[in-house]
Amino acid sequence: MLKNMKRTNGLCQMLKPEAPDKRSDVDISQRINSMKEKKVKFDYVSIPDAKIVSARGIDVKLISLCADTGNDGNDCVLVQIDASPEPNIFKFALWCTGFLPLYKCFKTNAKETMLEMQKRGWWVSQDNMDALEKDNMRCLFVFDHVIVWRQFWSADWLSSRNDMLTNAIKSTTTRINALAKKYETQD
Repeated sequence: MLKNMKRTNGLCQMLKPEAPDKRSDVDISQRINSMKEKKVKFDYVSIPDAKIVSARGIDVKLISLCADTGNDGNDCVLVQIDASPEPNIFKFALWCTGFLPLYKCFKTNAKETMLEMQKRGWWVSQDNMDALEKDNMRCLFVFDHVIVWRQFWSADWLSSRNDMLTNAIKSTTTRINALAKKYETQD
């Protein structure tokens, strides 16, 4: 799994292998039409086995696996975030999934990085001896890789103002990218 995460340059590549919670095609269409009415800038494509919503920095795909006819063909959700996403589409992804992680995985010298980070005020997590924490940021070390994240974004953010959400996402991605820039080693 870490090798696959390492090969992604983005901030999230998440597959939720289940249908969006109680979301029918009618619900999804209403949500998409609501975003169009608000003049949100995004692209929408519907093909026989997928519905794709794309905007700056984010793609949300509702995919049919022909597994369950009770979901209107929305059997799983794939979210890919490559940069700070358009906030309305981020909320749409949250609406479909219930939560979203923003993270980065990169190669590092785990021993040296852990020691340096602890000198800079990071502490060992109570939950996992291979994880460090500081200011709501978390780093999990696995062999010669580290996964950095701040929080799992929950559906609580659906009601937040877009400017507040955008600032929170930018703050998170800036910190994640700064850690990657400082500690990433090349293959």
